[in-house]
Amino acid sequence: MLYRYGDRSTQKTQLRQQFPIIDQIDIADFSKNKLTLKVQYHSPSIVRKLPNQKKFGSYNEYLFELNKDYVIKDQVALLHLPAYLAGLSSLKGIYHLTPEKQLINIYHTVNSHIPLKHMIVYPGAGYVAMMTTDGLKVLFSLHKTIDEQMKLYTDIYSGYDEAHRITQIDVGSLSDAIVTLKPKQH
Repeated sequence: MLYRYGDRSTQKTQLRQQFPIIDQIDIADFSKNKLTLKVQYHSPSIVRKLPNQKKFGSYNEYLFELNKDYVIKDQVALLHLPAYLAGLSSLKGIYHLTPEKQLINIYHTVNSHIPLKHMIVYPGAGYVAMMTTDGLKVLFSLHKTIDEQMKLYTDIYSGYDEAHRITQIDVGSLSDAIVTLKPKQH
């Protein structure tokens, strides 16, 4: 919706308020029934991807659908949503979206210690699952500090003689950490 009243500065302000992802906007002169806009957008801070391949970007908690051809930049946290959300065409109204800043902090903190393949959030359970590049699944809780959980992960993984057998570590468990191992080869 383009606003008809006010000067260009007011129109730009109104557009930025309605669409917070707009970084810069240039409103060209009006001609009879035509208006040309040049718009530059902020890149998303995090991308949420549904199993049906739909992608949603987020910038300062403003959620927006991305074009199907949008290429996700390396430094952007990629969040895969679980399979039970596959039928969704929109994320509007999902009550359990985790705040963007919390997810970005978790992603970058973990990725600085463990090379990540991708991140999955199980929103109803309050867990973030990180899949590492070597296939290890690490579960973190959204209800504990990430630094405390990373220390626990490091202590377990580096202190375990058969770390190569670990397939999953749940450091976000409300009790002690839970470690899942591959069966021993005979």
